[in-house]
Amino acid sequence: SVQSSAEASFDAWIKYYRADENATNSQFSYYLRGSFVALALDLQQRAASVAAPTVDDVMRALWREFGALNVGVPEDVCALFSRWLDCDLTDFFARFINGTEDPDWATLFAPFGITYNTRPSANAADRGGRDEASIETNTRTLGLIVGESAGLNVIKTVLSGSAAWRAGLSAGDTLVAIDGLRANSTALSKHLARFRAGDEVAVTYFRHDVLAGSVLLVPTAFADTVRLTLAADDAAGTTRRTRWLGQSS
Repeated sequence: SVQSSAEASFDAWIKYYRADENATNSQFSYYLRGSFVALALDLQQRAASVAAPTVDDVMRALWREFGALNVGVPEDVCALFSRWLDCDLTDFFARFINGTEDPDWATLFAPFGITYNTRPSANAADRGGRDEASIETNTRTLGLIVGESAGLNVIKTVLSGSAAWRAGLSAGDTLVAIDGLRANSTALSKHLARFRAGDEVAVTYFRHDVLAGSVLLVPTAFADTVRLTLAADDAAGTTRRTRWLGQSS
C-alpha cells in the first residue's frame, strides 16, 4: 500500500539491499511482486481467448528483438507489452505496476477452475497451501516478526498499525514474559495460543537493558494465508488449466 512495483525496482540498490528493521513496512521484493504481476497479466490473457498472446510470447519477443541482438529495451515498456499482447495495458500498468493495487486473484483464477481461498495464519511459519483444523493466536497475529538469539526472543520487526505497534513494542526489544510466564524460544507460541481476539495480553520485555511492560489487545486474525483448490466438475476450467500448465491437474 506504500510502494509500487516500479518504485521497488527503481529503489532496489539504495533501499532493498540495505534493509533495516522498518523495511517490512515500507518496501518489498520486486522479484516476488514482479512474479505476481506477471502471473496476473498471463492469467488475464489466457482467460481472454485461446488465441490471445501470453506472457510467454512477450518473453520470447523480448529475447528476439533485444536480448539476442544485444540492444537495450526502450523505456516505454507498456507500449511494447500492449503491442505484443494486442491490447491496451495502460490501465493494468497504472494499477498494478506504477500503482499499489493488488490483483483480484479470485476472479483471475476462476476461469481456470481454481478457487482462491484465504484464512488467518495458523502459526508464525505458516506458508499456506492447506487447511488448518485450528487457528491460534501467534506472533503474526500480533504483528511481530521475532528472531531467536541465545535462547531469547528478540523482536526483529513490528508491523505498522498492528497490535504490537499500538502497544509500543519496537524492533530490538527482547521478550521476557507473556502474561507473567517466561517467553523463551520454545514457550512463546504456546503462551500466545491461549488467547483469543479481544483478550488483553501483558507483555514484559527488555529495551536497552531496561525492563518495561505493556498490554497487547489481541486483534481478530487477518486472512493473510492462501490455499488454492480445484473446482469440481468444471470442464472449461480444466481445459484452460491444461492449456496453461500442460497437464490436467
